[in-house]
Amino acid sequence: QVRTANRKEYVNLLCNHLLTANIKEQTEAVRKGVLNVIPEVLWNAMSRCLSAEDLDEIIAGKEALDLGDWQEHTNYEAGYTAESEQVVWFWELLQGWDSVQQSQLLRFVTGSAAVSTAGFEHLQGYSGQEHKFTIQRGETPSAGAVWKLPTASSCFNKLILPPYETQDDLNN
Repeated sequence: QVRTANRKEYVNLLCNHLLTANIKEQTEAVRKGVLNVIPEVLWNAMSRCLSAEDLDEIIAGKEALDLGDWQEHTNYEAGYTAESEQVVWFWELLQGWDSVQQSQLLRFVTGSAAVSTAGFEHLQGYSGQEHKFTIQRGETPSAGAVWKLPTASSCFNKLILPPYETQDDLNN
């Protein structure tokens, strides 16, 4: 029975059961899978140097996006440069977005909402080869035609951004 005197012990036992014993089979399967990829000797050495957060970042990528790194390691094509009005507006727009919106844009363009620990400098494309984030100038619509929305070539981490005439057009 749980009483005031033993409630701390009860909470500890319950937490141990829910967070450890209850998922032991799944945890062991993950451990075996990791050891199929990383030799146990190396794993043991890494476990002395890395925190759980470090390991999570290695496996899943960086959660928070570094806009400075993103901008610094972006290529421009088809008439755009880092100084092009539309590109400047794009980066200003991104700075005003929250991390969820930024991750959604990254997923739209690359297929992934996170970046590896190597950052944007070594961004990989669909094939596993490095493909830097690229902003390519889209087509200007013919007279009277409607402006197209930005599109992406996610295999190559490419955003095709039309040359909008105003920052409001890009924002909307």
